[in-house]
Amino acid sequence: MGINFPPSPAVGTLYPDPATIGLPQYKWDGTVWQAVSTPEALTYVKRTGDTMSGALKLAGDPVAALDAVPKQYAAPLDALAYSGMQFNGSMEVNQPGAASYAVGRNIDGWAMWSAGAQVPLTSHTTVAPPGFSNSVQAWCSTANAAPTVNDVVFFIHLIEGYRIARLGWGTAAAKPLTIGFWVNSTRTGTFSGAVQNNGPARSCTFSYTINTANTWEYKVVTIAGDTAGTWLKTNGVGLGVAFAVMGGSNYLTAAGVWTAGNLVGVPGTTNCVATTSDLFHITGLVVLPGIVAPTAAQSSLIMRPYDQELATCQRYYTKLNQLLHYAPYVPAGGAFYVDWIHPSTMRAMPTVAAYNTIPTNSSGLNLNATNASHTNMVLVATALGSSWAYYDLVMDARL
Repeated sequence: MGINFPPSPAVGTLYPDPATIGLPQYKWDGTVWQAVSTPEALTYVKRTGDTMSGALKLAGDPVAALDAVPKQYAAPLDALAYSGMQFNGSMEVNQPGAASYAVGRNIDGWAMWSAGAQVPLTSHTTVAPPGFSNSVQAWCSTANAAPTVNDVVFFIHLIEGYRIARLGWGTAAAKPLTIGFWVNSTRTGTFSGAVQNNGPARSCTFSYTINTANTWEYKVVTIAGDTAGTWLKTNGVGLGVAFAVMGGSNYLTAAGVWTAGNLVGVPGTTNCVATTSDLFHITGLVVLPGIVAPTAAQSSLIMRPYDQELATCQRYYTKLNQLLHYAPYVPAGGAFYVDWIHPSTMRAMPTVAAYNTIPTNSSGLNLNATNASHTNMVLVATALGSSWAYYDLVMDARL
């Protein structure tokens, strides 16, 4: 069948125009009709008013090219930050205020526990990877180079049951858990930790490797959801994330297996209190439901802002400095009452202590416990010939 070209074409005239999928297109060069071989005329809409008569054909799969373009997605990162079950994972909040701590609770949300001849200490430091401002550091004033089977040192971050209820642990629908964190140590080798329930009566250990001494490294581990055990889902200890600094064999077991008891690491865990020059730092902890964690580059971007972390920390511990209360003149042996509303609704009824009271002839401030709650309390201020008092106040409802 012949082609009916239009008569008297101008130079550059195309036929057919617009191009028809499956048919060749020609262009008049002033002498003859030349076949158009460029893909543009056949596969692309050329100008305003043209319409597509078939599917758009691409020269190749665009996915690889699109994936190669660097991207920063604000919304997914915000979602990861919101999903994080940890609090104070970036170690910025330190309401107790000390630079160094002995064994026990230290900065907000964290504690270090120890058994054995070593004397470990914790420091709140500004040594941190890019994007972070703080870390917690373990070191020792007395070393233990040959720990016994019952010797142990570990950091632990305790998370309230309300925050972990979404995991569904203790049921057939238990979801996996992914942990990301930054570590830095004077020693290299095998390091480890564990996820535990309240008690702890049940543990699952994990391991990771520090490859280079005195260098920040980012680690990610995933823990299978526990379909057994008892996992508190209210205001008690829902979950603990432990990081072993040293462990005797009675605290160690193979990684990835849910086991009854208090286990904090795996066999072969490096001893980071073997000498008094040993240091171990951690920061940037995220505890996320599922199997997805941020990359190292994204990890600092999903940390919640300081003010949000402070408000969360104040659910468990609040320290307020140099409060001032006035009252009518109180004679010797008298008292006045102060109503107080906590900055945050506390996890449980707190224990309260007032100290550093001024004037020094005041016998201090004491809590009338019968009027305390998660949200407010009444202070009873006893004084000797004073109508005012400065004081520091601590409210403690830590896990």
